Amino acid sequence: MKVKYLLTALSAFIIISADITSLSASIITPGQSAAPDVFTTSASSSGYTLLASTGLQNVDPVTGSSFDASYTEYVYRDANNLSCPTCLDFLFSVSNAGPGIIERLSTADFDSFITDVGYNTSGITGGPSAVPAGIIPLTVDRSSSGGVTARTESVLYSFAAIVDCGNPKAVIQGSDGNFYGIASTDGQNTPMSGEPGALFKITPGGVETVLYVFGASSSDGAQPNSLIQGSDGNFYGTTLAGGANRGGTVFKVTPDGVETVLYAFGASSSDGIGPNSLIQGSDGNFYGTTGGGGANTENGNLGDGTIFKVTPGGVETVLYSFGASSSDGVGPVGLIQGSDGYFYGTTSEGGNGVGTVFRF
Repeated sequence: MKVKYLLTALSAFIIISADITSLSASIITPGQSAAPDVFTTSASSSGYTLLASTGLQNVDPVTGSSFDASYTEYVYRDANNLSCPTCLDFLFSVSNAGPGIIERLSTADFDSFITDVGYNTSGITGGPSAVPAGIIPLTVDRSSSGGVTARTESVLYSFAAIVDCGNPKAVIQGSDGNFYGIASTDGQNTPMSGEPGALFKITPGGVETVLYVFGASSSDGAQPNSLIQGSDGNFYGTTLAGGANRGGTVFKVTPDGVETVLYAFGASSSDGIGPNSLIQGSDGNFYGTTGGGGANTENGNLGDGTIFKVTPGGVETVLYSFGASSSDGVGPVGLIQGSDGYFYGTTSEGGNGVGTVFRF
């Protein structure tokens, strides 16, 4: 029986650690094919981590028929492969060999990774020389496009109590490769009710640094709820509360942790309050939404929310106040800039009563 099996169709992943020894393999680049090499296993080797395995395959998952030869497919990561340090290694292990033929193993969708491929015959008495003709897959193909999803999970960092921040809300990857995020609690500054929150950095290796703790003064922002990295390399975001007018802020924090309040909301009766999103527009200015405030009060005394613009120098303009009519959206909760230059977003209420998608 001939079987053509796609490695990307893994129905069950077993995440464990394992090693393989061979550094010699067919390096497959997008759109190419090659014959697989022999990989051997050894508990004493190091540098290879098993990311995924199908487990032993005895029955075709599609037809339900039995295989004449059993096999297991593995995906390894090899940080120490001097010939191909960025490769993913694919190991095809054959056991219980019979007269049947496994015709081809197709590694179809592996994103930007270069691919090493090989087979292992440790389940065959006598090793590779005893494998019946036709059992070893003849070729391994790789498509010119696709994407592999790593189905492993590990805790990069666990937040601690007391002096560390906690209850993280969002994370982004900075241009330096580190991860930056905001947290609701900080364990340090409490000049106002509740904890004002913090901005943190975590390296890819899991080393955390609290870059800035909000609430350092009575005019500082509190409860950060959005974060982006600007084109200048600094980090920008909004706080739901705090600021000189107690209506929230737009802030800037340098990679070294120096914070500046660019704008404090609630400066006038028609200003927005409670900002909840921030983006940098194609013109270099910052745009966002506030959940409350503005010139209209269709939704009550706090106002129906706004779209705002803040320049890098901290000059704010209310671009639009929601609730301009009974069919208008109320309570905007996000904003993006489309490829056409317009701004798009959603409101949590208004329209037919359950929210809208808007363009501005």
